[in-house]
Amino acid sequence: TGQVVTRTTKPHKKNMRLRLFLAIALAVSVLSACAHVAHADEAAAASSSDGTPPDFATLKISALRAILSERGLECRGCAEKTDFVEMARGNYHLPVVEKVVEQEPAKETKTQSDKMNDRDLDEMMKSMNSNANTGDPEKDAILNKLKAKGINMMGKDGMNGMDIEQLRKLEQAMGGMG
Repeated sequence: TGQVVTRTTKPHKKNMRLRLFLAIALAVSVLSACAHVAHADEAAAASSSDGTPPDFATLKISALRAILSERGLECRGCAEKTDFVEMARGNYHLPVVEKVVEQEPAKETKTQSDKMNDRDLDEMMKSMNSNANTGDPEKDAILNKLKAKGINMMGKDGMNGMDIEQLRKLEQAMGGMG
């Protein structure tokens, strides 16, 4: 009869992985930016508007580092909070240094021939998921049974690299899979 069957397509694994990677990358960058803002806020709160120095001993190490960083300093060799407190107290009188934002050099863009296209990726995935064809009928049969049960090892040779005795033992351990 003249029925039309439509099939909904599932998103490719590549697209799902890319979306997951982008979501994680975005989350990491947001968290990093929030941490930098928090340190800057602590440093700003530490310095009073009337020019009197803050109570350095009550500040967190991150705020002390921010005070030093604002002045272009780094507390190398500081192991204890008291080291940071002493250095911040001793250098608080120094002027705040403007940070120079360096522009990153333009990155090379890949040409179309450099990028792996969907067809190449599909071929690679197909070759990894293809039925076993080792030339040994017994070995192929065992590998296909294992694959049907959801057991498949990826890699250069995967389970194809196992000898027949290992595969027989694996088949036996799986209860014959019959």
